[in-house]
Amino acid sequence: AWSAMGLIYYETGDFKNAENAYLSALKTKSAAPETLNNLGVLYFTSCNYDAACGYFERAVTLAPAYIDALINLRDTYTELNNGTGAATIQQTLDALQV
Repeated sequence: AWSAMGLIYYETGDFKNAENAYLSALKTKSAAPETLNNLGVLYFTSCNYDAACGYFERAVTLAPAYIDALINLRDTYTELNNGTGAATIQQTLDALQV
């Protein structure tokens, strides 16, 4: 429920409440790739690429074939000027035929 509320808050532009809802969701279930990815998207949107990167990496660690998280991680690595990381993720996406 917290994750769903986070998404609603995010969609309405209420990023602070979205962040609080996602963090509450992670307190309930810390190994939730979708919630981790959504929190990463929130931070990416706010240009907090370091925080976004950490959440995307956690999501991908838990779900290595999670396409959305992989794409988001690749894009975050690009923003952080981590060309090697972005290329590695792109190779993974290519292997998954995305």
